[in-house]
Amino acid sequence: MDISDIDLTVRLDGDTYTTETISSSIAPGDLLAYEFKLPLDLIGLSNPTIEVEAAHPDDGNALNNVGSLSIKTGTDTRVVLFDKTLHRNGEQLNSVRMTLPNDLQRYEQMMLNIDLTCPSGGCGIWDVLADLKVVTASGTYELARYITPYGIACGGWTIDVTDFKSVLGGEVEFLSNITVFTTQGWLVDMSIDLIDDADEDTYYSLSRLWEKGYQVYGDPGISYDLEPFEISVRDNTDIHYVRMTITGHGQGNTNNAAEFYDVTHRLHVDGTAIADHRLWKSDCPNNPCANQSGNWQFPRAGWCPGESVTPFYMNTTGTADPGATVSLDYVLLDYTYLLTTGDNNYGHTEPYYRSFSYFM
Repeated sequence: MDISDIDLTVRLDGDTYTTETISSSIAPGDLLAYEFKLPLDLIGLSNPTIEVEAAHPDDGNALNNVGSLSIKTGTDTRVVLFDKTLHRNGEQLNSVRMTLPNDLQRYEQMMLNIDLTCPSGGCGIWDVLADLKVVTASGTYELARYITPYGIACGGWTIDVTDFKSVLGGEVEFLSNITVFTTQGWLVDMSIDLIDDADEDTYYSLSRLWEKGYQVYGDPGISYDLEPFEISVRDNTDIHYVRMTITGHGQGNTNNAAEFYDVTHRLHVDGTAIADHRLWKSDCPNNPCANQSGNWQFPRAGWCPGESVTPFYMNTTGTADPGATVSLDYVLLDYTYLLTTGDNNYGHTEPYYRSFSYFM
């Protein structure tokens, strides 16, 4: 016979956290995946034990009502996102949902830590794109981007994600992706340190600008002109700036763009160029992931194998007063590549940029 009205109780370290009732009917032999209305908030708990008890008035055997799970959370000020989580072909994307404190503005800094180790089948043999995104009530944001090394364990990368603290409070979902297409892959460790050392709270806000996961560059049939944005500066703003995480990819075509093309683009504010952006990283031989395979020492368009991508900051303070509206335009240098899309006779891949940008 079908059953319903099952009472669920969740306990954290023995204390009742929430109680809910399953009202839907369950047929004999069926399984039900149930998502609690109140998400678990594990911030400040050290390696808690979670217990879930399911009870029904007609169930005379309470011995199988309780299931438990131990969670590794780290220290009180460190939020663990992923712990040796496997990323490989078929398992490129991993996600975790959690509830962060609603008052993140009180933290002076939020620092993301990333480490890669090798699974039993070995590390991925290629340098590939990887990133961390977050899904929030206001939308999805790219928090960080990095490039895996060629075939070795590495890491120790720390990325400042304080700019995003205005959207990270409450229930969020973190999405970790490594674009690997082999059976080899990576074990990913990620955590966020919450640093509260300031005497006064610091407040941030952000607006979306250019978000292009694949912006073809130089194809005569595809426009690469980025649309300008009209942004209102908040009345209580002290400083404002553009944060742009941009990398160039594709090779074997005109000027070996975009991965190996040394080029300078410009940010325009209200029609006037205020900042040159040389999209080039020439210090790859100093890579902390030294002695990789492949051509890891070659300079590239904004990145190196085995490093996190450093955002480009363009200070716009002084170009618009608090309460005013400012027009922002990122202008790519004129460029045309002479091989058509999909033409692989010369072993090339089309040039493109990956860019996620925000106004702070």
